[in-house]
Amino acid sequence: LVAIMEKYYGGNYAVSEVVDELVAMETKSLGETGKQVYDNLCATVLQEECETLFNEAKTSYEASAIKTAVGKLERIMQINEKYADGQAMLLLMNAYKVQGEAEKANEIYQKIIEFYAETEVASQAAAVMHGETTE
Repeated sequence: LVAIMEKYYGGNYAVSEVVDELVAMETKSLGETGKQVYDNLCATVLQEECETLFNEAKTSYEASAIKTAVGKLERIMQINEKYADGQAMLLLMNAYKVQGEAEKANEIYQKIIEFYAETEVASQAAAVMHGETTE
């Protein structure tokens, strides 16, 4: 944890490297203070990374660079699949659908229904899966 903090706060790091280390870190051995430090660092670093990736994914999707968007959205799912209250999942489902990957789109749709039942995200997902257009 100390090495990760030194990288991050020292500015001598690649964000994706710090994210990978945080996601992979075994936290069971951390004491209460260590766990608090870890949680605070995660809240900052992972949120920043997801925000950057999501903005890049939206831009890529809008520019019809679907494969690029999918890569960024899949990375978000590795970090925090519930990022942006389901909006990242919804965009990933749409991207899979555009790529003709119906099975993957359906898997994401099922997660949206599980996590966000009776929300606007679920309604939008259902519309996409049933062939309706949404904006």
